[in-house]
Amino acid sequence: MRRLALVILVLLLAALVAAPGALAADKVYKIKWAHVLAPTEPTHTAALEAAKRIAERTKGGIEIQVYPSSQLGKQIDVFQQIKMGAPIIAHIEPSWAADLGPYELGAIQGPFLIKNYDEYKKLVNSDFVAQQNKKLLEMAGLRMITWNWYFGPRNIISDRGFKTPDDLKGLKIRCPSSPTWVETFKVLGATPVTIPWGEVYTGLSQGVVEAAEAPLSTLLGSKLYEVKKVITLTGHFKAVTGKVINEKFFKSLPAEYQTILTEEIIRGGEQMSKMTVDGQQGFVDKLKANGVTFVEPDLAAYQAKAKAFYDQKLHPKWPADMWDILQKAVQ
Repeated sequence: MRRLALVILVLLLAALVAAPGALAADKVYKIKWAHVLAPTEPTHTAALEAAKRIAERTKGGIEIQVYPSSQLGKQIDVFQQIKMGAPIIAHIEPSWAADLGPYELGAIQGPFLIKNYDEYKKLVNSDFVAQQNKKLLEMAGLRMITWNWYFGPRNIISDRGFKTPDDLKGLKIRCPSSPTWVETFKVLGATPVTIPWGEVYTGLSQGVVEAAEAPLSTLLGSKLYEVKKVITLTGHFKAVTGKVINEKFFKSLPAEYQTILTEEIIRGGEQMSKMTVDGQQGFVDKLKANGVTFVEPDLAAYQAKAKAFYDQKLHPKWPADMWDILQKAVQ
């Protein structure tokens, strides 16, 4: 009898070894990953690779389909879907998160706040940002998985350069419908026009807007150089971005899956951030090869004028010492 039991056990083990899929989870969690950018950009590459690693580590227990170029709709619509419980991971920026509840969170994307990637990492890992993430969870039911997807400096593309902020006076520049962008460019003297990112190329072509702003990788990936040929290297924002998911859905995943999902999305952010930092000169070279010229502006003049963005008169809900709070966060 013992010998028979041993034989059966050996056969069962052999079957499992021969068929690794037999170890896969009984339930498969299908998740959509939404972002607004082109599939040619580093963020899409990093998202695809993170999704692949998650599938491998969960042995098929989590399947993620990545949707670039706003294929799941405008950001505001995607966030509403997530708030209602849809299994979606979404690209998010602080200004959008602030619109969902924690108003102060929008400050971390303010103009000329951080100088480089090292300060970026300090900021997004600060106690201040952790407090705002907690508010987002409490107020909107959304979990910030990570803020570590760094897109680098945002710059202005148009058909002319802007050496000083005075040159922006009256300029119709595309902005998302976010107070951070709108108020920043009003302070700088421009006229912000809010249209979705997917309409920017057409808007520039048809004269709806005269300029747009984005990281170099996005200006390249979206081919805006086909309609505008001058980039002013203002670096007015350092693109703070992250990934968000519905908390109830996240908690419905097995604990091991929660850990894997979080670890691999953070790893994806590190990968994408490295591509961004290492690739800046390459983006410049490729844009130049497509006929783009670059203008070096008077950054001191821009910084001085943009400081008014942090005035409590513009943001009554912010503490009066918001600038000092943010500076402490990047130390």
